[in-house]
Amino acid sequence: MNYTELVDHTDFMHIESEIKKIKKNDIPVISLCGSTRFEDDFKFLSVNLEPFSIILSPRIFLNGSSNDPIQVDVRRHFNETMSENIKLSYLKSLSKNMKQKIDMSDAVIIVNRDWYIGDSTREEIKYAEEKGIPVFYLFGNRAPLYKVGDSLDIEFEDRFYGITTGTLMVTEIYSEVRRSDILSAPATVTHNYKLKGDVRYQKGRIESIDEWFQSSDGKLVKSVI
Repeated sequence: MNYTELVDHTDFMHIESEIKKIKKNDIPVISLCGSTRFEDDFKFLSVNLEPFSIILSPRIFLNGSSNDPIQVDVRRHFNETMSENIKLSYLKSLSKNMKQKIDMSDAVIIVNRDWYIGDSTREEIKYAEEKGIPVFYLFGNRAPLYKVGDSLDIEFEDRFYGITTGTLMVTEIYSEVRRSDILSAPATVTHNYKLKGDVRYQKGRIESIDEWFQSSDGKLVKSVI
């Protein structure tokens, strides 16, 4: 199960508390950055942050999927009538526009549903950080370390057989979100990885396993989910 539900009140309370620490302006200016495929998240954030901040958000969602007639028309025009050169110029203009918004901002919030951050958003994050502008991540910045299909050379302590090594493949990922009872605290994320392959136990025994592990202090340990 991935973290795909809409952001709840806890996340906004955390973001609000962090934004209010910024003393540059009485009412902070916030830029929203991220993939335009997350159109609903941008709109949701804009509405919920509006009472205590000035929001600078994309208005064109080329990768969105809403039935809003204006967005549908913009996507159709971009995909069907623009030449490749004009498309490139159009995208460069949008990128320049976003960086100018960042220049005017006291903070940036990255809309990173499912922890996705594309190349253009990475450039915007780097740009903001170089300017010394605080960057916050809507879904936290703890993306999974691995993806399905990755092969990992691991070493772990087996309860019965001691030190165990092997090359295992990631076949599934299960991400858990835990929320604090303290409203101003961010959610924490734990990623579990189902690994499959052959392992060699300390005494030389070889066995095939298909088990869950989680990342802990930079190491993979067995988990129960």
